[in-house]
Amino acid sequence: MDRHSSLFHSVEDSWFKYYPRSGSNQFTRQRPTFYDKSDGRSCLPPAEPLFPASVQVIRGNLLRASCHKGTLPVSQQAVPQLVPTSLDTSISFSLPCHPFYAHLYCCLNIDNNKLSAIAESIGKGSLMACCDGSFEPLTLRSSFGLVISCTESKTHLVKAHGPCIGHPNHRSAHRSELCSIVATLQLLHSVVSHFQLTSGSISLFNDCS
Repeated sequence: MDRHSSLFHSVEDSWFKYYPRSGSNQFTRQRPTFYDKSDGRSCLPPAEPLFPASVQVIRGNLLRASCHKGTLPVSQQAVPQLVPTSLDTSISFSLPCHPFYAHLYCCLNIDNNKLSAIAESIGKGSLMACCDGSFEPLTLRSSFGLVISCTESKTHLVKAHGPCIGHPNHRSAHRSELCSIVATLQLLHSVVSHFQLTSGSISLFNDCS
């Protein structure tokens, strides 16, 4: 199951996707989601991390799926090696493929020109990174966002956001803030390591107390 409550099933080399029935697409990892067994559609391998789920046949063609609580995304071939989308393949840059980071960066889209600009800004000391977290105590949902900009050119180089993983009972405002910091630092660390930078500076802003 992906974070949009779509259910995926693979048979040999074929993939099938099931969309949740109307009014049943609440991805809380606690409430079951219902699907029509006869509504499976052939699809490409999923591009986002998947979470393990238990599926039961209720009656006829009605399926009930419950996402396993507190689990990390499944590490499998369906989860892509997260690389920037670019026609220029001369730069082989990749982010950590651990499921934790794959989940954090599932919405990240960055090309090689932006990567070079980030590295150059770090070297000049003109890179600014801002990150923030959000937590909704009523639904126990949390997310994060980050923006990386160059103060010299006054342009945004990266904008990213994503959900904060973890069991709902362990989520909090501080966990969301820390998640945004980890996502930002790991991304910048990957750039520094890739370009083998030995000098420079980064200004990181966060309102976590």
